[in-house]
Amino acid sequence: MKTFSQLLKELNEALGIYTNLNAFTPLGSDMETPKERKFRLSWERRAKASGAAAVYNKELKRLQRIWQLRKVAISKRKPFPWLTNDAGWWHPKHQWFTFNHTYDGYHVTQIARHPQRFGISETELFKACQEYVTNRDTPGERVTITDKERDTQAARILSWLKEEKLDLCFPVQRLAYARGWLKVYGGKYTSAEGIDQYSFKGMVREAETVIGDDLGRKIDNIELIMIDPANKDGHGLFKRLNSKEAIQRFLGT
Repeated sequence: MKTFSQLLKELNEALGIYTNLNAFTPLGSDMETPKERKFRLSWERRAKASGAAAVYNKELKRLQRIWQLRKVAISKRKPFPWLTNDAGWWHPKHQWFTFNHTYDGYHVTQIARHPQRFGISETELFKACQEYVTNRDTPGERVTITDKERDTQAARILSWLKEEKLDLCFPVQRLAYARGWLKVYGGKYTSAEGIDQYSFKGMVREAETVIGDDLGRKIDNIELIMIDPANKDGHGLFKRLNSKEAIQRFLGT
């Protein structure tokens, strides 16, 4: 049986983005989905059964304040321009930003040039380039290289990313995805690619508020590309939300 501290950690992780008032929280929306409610009630039963009554009651009061804040919180930031053909990076807690492919490069270019903006260290960035060097050849063609050769090639890959000579490098993009960032596009074919499920839900809530009745008209659909964290090649599960009903089903899962 899980300890009480493990239960608290599990719940806090599940509520992660909602405890932050800068995360996008539409006014008047029912932020507790059926799945979240089921999780919360299950958690409460298990916590009571653990016998830590005093700690449980104190924690429950704190959580009740969080639920209340979630009902009335309004984002302090403007939403992403989902109705325009903008490329960008979106995060439920941190400030999103857009860029121009013509002048600013690709999505991965932004990570290579400004890793600190994503909470990524230079060391992590270089290791991701090393991984790219190791995995880019097919198994039948892979050759053994020395550490020095690998480091030289990794440095070249990083340079190419900064110079816009490469438009994709999944190990580098995965660093951002793992921190909750989503690779997004607005406009007719609004889309988001990433790993974190809470980020996807936050993005869909925000996009739905901005797009409104234009879904199915100016905006064909909201396309989500959900990547398995264990996947090394960047392939993901596609989900298309083309109606308000589809959005509500997704948010309720």
